[in-house]
Amino acid sequence: TFRLTGFTFDCASRIQALKLENETLNILNKIRIDHNKFINGRDGTRFLLSYGTIYGVVDNNYFDKNTDIGQTMDFYALNATTWTNFSFTFGSADNMYFEDNTVTMDDVNHDIGLGGRFCARYNTYTHVNVARQWGGFEMHGNQPGANLSAMGAEVYGNIIDNHTLPQNLIFVGQRAGMALFFWNKILL
Repeated sequence: TFRLTGFTFDCASRIQALKLENETLNILNKIRIDHNKFINGRDGTRFLLSYGTIYGVVDNNYFDKNTDIGQTMDFYALNATTWTNFSFTFGSADNMYFEDNTVTMDDVNHDIGLGGRFCARYNTYTHVNVARQWGGFEMHGNQPGANLSAMGAEVYGNIIDNHTLPQNLIFVGQRAGMALFFWNKILL
């Protein structure tokens, strides 16, 4: 069991806040990161990274990275090892759930690949300070010579506020894997 709650992580525009890593086939599934504040992330990185067979919940946190380009939380697994040894089912407990968070970002919310899986639900995302079309959920996969795709994603019940930016939002970039996107509200 791992729980991280009640902290403020000021990354001072220099570091990534937290990396959860498990490179074994033994699933870690009692992870909770809740009621924290993540601010001033480093340009080009993310606040949180889940890498490997790690499932649980990231809930009721506040993320504010409105001055640098980067992601909120990314979800990666073990690439071919994941695809060979695991399957993906929507609604399963074998997922990393990102829920009930408040996010202020200027780039992609979440990046998913290498057999990664996640569910983003009931979050509020506000996009600021960028003149690009990114801002949604980027599911990598299966480009020649690159890593394998994300296994799956569920994205529902979120509010995505993009109304202050001078471009259209690319809500999802799905290149492979399975995905369900429904009941999301986008403010343009």
